[in-house]
Amino acid sequence: MKFGTLDDRFVLVRDGRALDVAIASDDVLPADPVAVLARWDDLLAWEPTADWSGGVAVTDAELGPPVPNPRQVFAI
Repeated sequence: MKFGTLDDRFVLVRDGRALDVAIASDDVLPADPVAVLARWDDLLAWEPTADWSGGVAVTDAELGPPVPNPRQVFAI
């Protein structure tokens, strides 16, 4: 599963299309990336049933970071 942000909203990405998770899930899942990641199991359960008809064309350059404000950063 590839994901990122588009206009600061969490999106799934497939075949050059971005799907806004909050809109596609009827706000069952939040738009905030950190809040969605905190509900990872819910996202994994919902994703196979997602209706991609609301997906929009997107390039990698248009996508924002998958976690815009991480709580921690590790480096080696």
